[in-house]
Amino acid sequence: MSSAYQPIELQCEYFAAAANLIRRALGRLKLKLHETSDLSIMLSDLEWVAASSGYVFAEGGPINTDRKRLARAILTYEQSRRIAATLSQMADEMCRTESIRKQKASPLRKRLNCISDQKAKSHDTLFELELAARLRFDQWQVHLDEPDIILESKDARIGVACKRPKSVSSMKAAIQKAAEQGRKSGFCSFIAISTDAILSDSNSHRGPLQLISPSIESLQKRLESGMDRIASACEREISRAIGGQIGGVVLCGLGTALCENPSSMAWVWRMNIYPDIAVPGAFHAAELLRYLASSSGYFSELKQEELRLAQSSPDLNH
Repeated sequence: MSSAYQPIELQCEYFAAAANLIRRALGRLKLKLHETSDLSIMLSDLEWVAASSGYVFAEGGPINTDRKRLARAILTYEQSRRIAATLSQMADEMCRTESIRKQKASPLRKRLNCISDQKAKSHDTLFELELAARLRFDQWQVHLDEPDIILESKDARIGVACKRPKSVSSMKAAIQKAAEQGRKSGFCSFIAISTDAILSDSNSHRGPLQLISPSIESLQKRLESGMDRIASACEREISRAIGGQIGGVVLCGLGTALCENPSSMAWVWRMNIYPDIAVPGAFHAAELLRYLASSSGYFSELKQEELRLAQSSPDLNH
């Protein structure tokens, strides 16, 4: 399953919306940033672009002020947008205790720019938080607790153990460890594996995390072939993990790029789900995860903020 998002014309109001949501979320989480942290630098760049209005590349706008800074802001905009959507949905009820809230929020003050670094511990936490935020929907309550994420409704309870290995070899051990976490939880659980650090190669731009791609279709094809390659390499470990309360394994991959044709910012999110039909309810739970994780509700607050700012800007089309 994959989906793509592509604002053809980047408006300064989009940068303002992301910055506003991040600021509000940081206040709610009582999280202070050091001025040299990645998220602080991202916010500074977002708000610098947001000080202008209308089309980002319009004459007299930020492109005429500081091209290098604008390029950096655009390249980090997509991940800033996802961070904004994630933090805006990181409600208090997701963290059952103050210690859990502090544990999950603290790494966000550190290295978060995945263009420059895919291996920082903070990315592991962000993957867990992003997946939890995507899974918040309708009657389902989401908590950050062992195995990592818990989905609850009045009729069901599903656990998700999250891992973000840095290589195929370490991924095999991660699957095994996640399976142990899930079984200890005592209820039906899934293993969610982020493949981003394995697939991405920000130096050569050959992984799904790219700075430039010929088209969205090219980005999707590259992501899908990479996901299939990883799944094939770990087929034995996936097969061994499922069963005995482990309802299946979910491989999550994200691709981002500035696309040349058409000119756009694009992202592709893909999930490969391998359910064990022998585990009671596992197949239906897998379909539920697939549906929830692809829900457009994940970006709902951000889209509302973008619309509010666009409607209040008299220079939107200039």
